[in-house]
Amino acid sequence: MRVRRPELVLAASMLISAPMVPGILNGSIGATTALERFLLALAICWAGGALLSGIISHYTAGGGRNAEEDSDVRGQDQMPFPGDRDPRGS
Repeated sequence: MRVRRPELVLAASMLISAPMVPGILNGSIGATTALERFLLALAICWAGGALLSGIISHYTAGGGRNAEEDSDVRGQDQMPFPGDRDPRGS
């Protein structure tokens, strides 16, 4: 799983883990427990970042439309609207 911006994933996991800092400092949360929670937050943020990076790269890389579909869409711009007059005069 590839993440385009790993520094944002790390920052997000730190923000998720930030509320446990007072518990670590006063001793009510052990170092091992804090590390496990941080690694769990990091894994969840990494998976979310990989999913989001995949979605963004899919849609910025063309998103599945091929040249034939593009020409079909361009051809629709030249079709007359209902009620438009026929340019041939009939």
